[in-house]
Amino acid sequence: MRWLLANERQGPRSPSICHGDFHPLNVLVDKGTVSGVIDWTYTRIADPAYDVGATIALFGQGPIDPSLIRPGPLRACSAGGSSAATTAPTCVSAL
Repeated sequence: MRWLLANERQGPRSPSICHGDFHPLNVLVDKGTVSGVIDWTYTRIADPAYDVGATIALFGQGPIDPSLIRPGPLRACSAGGSSAATTAPTCVSAL
């Protein structure tokens, strides 16, 4: 907790539209290119860190069955075997 408080971002935070349930099964891909994001049930206006934290938490729940995801960078993210802290940022950056 001390580290979080000592390293908290200073200055105003710009609220953003946050998805709230961002993971590979909610990302549409067409010919290897992200074409959309579905399932906006948990949408809210919040600090962008909300989406990052929610995605890391979702990736900590277990691997996603790769057979449900078409080939491409998102499929590699769902393979599991890594901790949520390392997998989620890699997968988010693939987008």
